[in-house]
Amino acid sequence: MINKSFVKLLNDILDDKNTSYFDIFDINKDDLTKVFDSLKKVKNQIHEYKKFILKSIVDKYNYFSNFVFEKGKFRDSISVKEKKENKAFINSLIFLGVRIIASKYNEINDNEDYINISKFNIPIFDDETNDIWHYKDSLLMFYCSLFKCLNLLVKLDDETVDFLQKMDGFIMIGINRIRTFKSLFILIWVYGIIERGIEVHDYAQSITNIEEEYTIKNIFQKNPLDPISIFKITSYSNINYSINVRKVFYSHKSQTISKNYNKNLLTNIKNKNLLENDFDYYYKVLEKMFNSFEFFYLYEEKKYFKSLINVLKTSTNFDIDNQVIKKIFNSHILKNNEINEYFKLKNIISSIDSMKKVIFEVNDKIDSQQILSFPELMQLTYNIEKNELFYQNIDQDLISTVVSESIKNTIIQYFNSTKFRNPNCIIKDISEIKLKLNKKVDGTEINNNFDIAFVDKIKNKLYLIKSISIRKYGNLNSRIINNVLLGRDIENFVQNNIFKTYEIYQRNWYKLKKQLENKEINQTEFVIVMDENIDYVVSKKIDGKVVHFIKYDDVDYFFRSYIFKENSIVD
Repeated sequence: MINKSFVKLLNDILDDKNTSYFDIFDINKDDLTKVFDSLKKVKNQIHEYKKFILKSIVDKYNYFSNFVFEKGKFRDSISVKEKKENKAFINSLIFLGVRIIASKYNEINDNEDYINISKFNIPIFDDETNDIWHYKDSLLMFYCSLFKCLNLLVKLDDETVDFLQKMDGFIMIGINRIRTFKSLFILIWVYGIIERGIEVHDYAQSITNIEEEYTIKNIFQKNPLDPISIFKITSYSNINYSINVRKVFYSHKSQTISKNYNKNLLTNIKNKNLLENDFDYYYKVLEKMFNSFEFFYLYEEKKYFKSLINVLKTSTNFDIDNQVIKKIFNSHILKNNEINEYFKLKNIISSIDSMKKVIFEVNDKIDSQQILSFPELMQLTYNIEKNELFYQNIDQDLISTVVSESIKNTIIQYFNSTKFRNPNCIIKDISEIKLKLNKKVDGTEINNNFDIAFVDKIKNKLYLIKSISIRKYGNLNSRIINNVLLGRDIENFVQNNIFKTYEIYQRNWYKLKKQLENKEINQTEFVIVMDENIDYVVSKKIDGKVVHFIKYDDVDYFFRSYIFKENSIVD
């Protein structure tokens, strides 16, 4: 079937691009109140509750599939044919739900700097203020849960495929039926919360000291966009102040710094020859695959792949390697015999690898194997993989090294730019400074320097800047996991990454000040520049020392609005 822009059809039907997904699925405040009241009772039975929710999803799906909804009530099917068609219709609604959420995520991803979240109708419980980043995160969490349940529940038989090809012709009917059967979709939404809650719980438990007992408390809160309350299992203080400061940071991100960071990162990756395939090559293949499903949703696999090769040969300047393209292509196909392996939902972590298989095998016919997908799913996968850049080919230690180096280069470029130059500052790359660093402090080998020394000559204050990669690439819940890390273990994190190295610097203090050409330094603070947005920690006094935590695209706003203006943001 020719696609006449599902997104345009959807927005025309909704008559408002700012309609929230809560409105589309008719998930209202009363529904959410029941959800959160139920979550309150979970306590330390979170794994058991997951099994209960999953069973409820399967039971609800089976009920809606086996009974026909007609004239406001359910009735038995009158024939095998009607029963098959009804089940196929329910299957198409789940696919429609996935496509709606994917299309809304893609719209936010492409336009988040220009979208006013206050125009969205999102249920409010307390005095929380919503932001576009948490809304986007909520969309992704719902998408992951829908996508997994789709692969658990839906079999792509002939009747279902027939409905899917006609789906664009009954979007409004489909949305109305989704609202009728919203109890199923609410359960799937809750499943996403539970799955994330388990990952947070398990991670918090894994970083707990042996001497310190950790038992899960009720980590859920009445906040539709941020249902996991990190501070219930962390030691955050003055949390509302920190959240408000962080939101101001979010609204002043530097796109220039972000672009320069991506450029530096790609350069480092290519210079070190770390990728199995050229980065541009990989995403050009992905882009062509994505574009192909804008025209048709169903293809014969062998003909499709042959056509893909031809398109790439005629529209790109790359040397086409059929085997490489085949490997990229196959990594995005969910084969019939893989469904049990990938989607028994035993794997808690929402990884990109489990989410990127958005091309579905339809049948088992060897000579005419068909594949099916939708452009919204392909685009979401493209967006997520591009944001993660290179995770699939590099181990985590190497990622940390390359990312930290790229952050450092980006910051130095920024400080040296005409936009920043300030005669009252001394800025030096000290990553190669000749100090006696290869010694042990408290039994720990210290090999890492600080990256940059920033001296405010007027205040005689030194800022020691260190680039650190903390993002868990490939894990879609990386941000919330790192919120837990800095919430439960911030003292150890800072001790290992900052203070142990600083002890070595103190032993060489005179030499350091000489190299910085300023012997009057009388104050020192620390700036950790990361590759992750942290929600709840901005600046904190630890062991009497001030440590700032910012993302690389916060650097401009942080120095201009807080360091130069002497505005305190210390918790």
